[in-house]
Amino acid sequence: MTAPDHAMTALQAELTRFVAERPPERIAEALSHGAYIYGAGGYGRRIAALLAEKGFPCLGFLDRKATAGAQLDGLPLLHPDSLSPAQVEGRCFLLGLHNHYLDTAPILAFANSLPFREILLNADLPDALGDAADNYWLCRRAFLLENFDRLRAVAARFSDPASQQLFRQLIRFRVTGADMPRHDLASQYFPPDLPAFNRPITLVDGGAYTGDSYRGLDALGIQLDHWIAFEPDQDNFRQLAECARSYKVRSTLFPCGLSDRLHQVFFQDNQGLGSRIVEDAAQASGSILCVALDEVIQGVTPDYIKLDVEGAERAALLGMSRTIAAARPRLAVSAYHKPGDLWDVPEQMLEMLPEASLHLRQHGFSAFDSVMYAVP
Repeated sequence: MTAPDHAMTALQAELTRFVAERPPERIAEALSHGAYIYGAGGYGRRIAALLAEKGFPCLGFLDRKATAGAQLDGLPLLHPDSLSPAQVEGRCFLLGLHNHYLDTAPILAFANSLPFREILLNADLPDALGDAADNYWLCRRAFLLENFDRLRAVAARFSDPASQQLFRQLIRFRVTGADMPRHDLASQYFPPDLPAFNRPITLVDGGAYTGDSYRGLDALGIQLDHWIAFEPDQDNFRQLAECARSYKVRSTLFPCGLSDRLHQVFFQDNQGLGSRIVEDAAQASGSILCVALDEVIQGVTPDYIKLDVEGAERAALLGMSRTIAAARPRLAVSAYHKPGDLWDVPEQMLEMLPEASLHLRQHGFSAFDSVMYAVP
């Protein structure tokens, strides 16, 4: 057994023990004593609604912007510093924040300073509250363990020890909520330890947002010959177009999403970085057009394809299979929007570029902005 295989076997045993010692019944019993939710944003409010649906008492939201006497959704909105040890003793602390930009370590240090009965992390919630408590990569722990053979196969394909170690950290964090991987947002999509480009490149930018990828590329001194960008959110697209004008880069901008074919999908727009495809009309604010890259660019040979398309990465890759086969570009693909992306995305990348070296880098807090890189 190789060292990476041995490390994955040890991790599987560790996580299997952890899940056995922290079953859903234990979490549900703790919640029955009442919980304070730290975080009054969309995810925290969704968790509060699920607690009510399941019959668990929710004692209120904790938020550092809270003022005396405030309420939210009929529950107390409290400043964390207003809590006394007597108020929280025997109760649960529930982390209701799940995003890429917030370091939760100080929040958990605060929780540990008080006599809470149990401190429940994001990884605990789907097990206790069901699949409706998912969010991006968050899922029932059993789902990861059931797919561990596929995780093991991906781990064996990484081309550098840093990727192998980070992969194990991500898996552990998704299951336990502990050992959050370090991240480097500044180098997202262009890690300095991967081979550099020594000439102007053609970039296909899927999920171009407001031009942040181009600005990062420009800051690193990487020159573009042609920027082909896709961004379906209307407000983001307007800012993207302004970015292209201000930099005077040769660009082709598409106000649509990338997929495996031409079709309309439901979309939640005007959410900034969080604008995304949704499953049904009830969640949507409208619809967008999605296209296959193979159908909209002809006679173009991209050097680099970046995809951060809010869960549509696999479909987008299918829709550019001819382009990838002909051009053999470098790929940078997000692998955190859906639980299975951690193995589905690299499997698909390697199927399309079987001889490429595979790398993983972490660019956000809390296992967000995990990106797989394939370098032919």
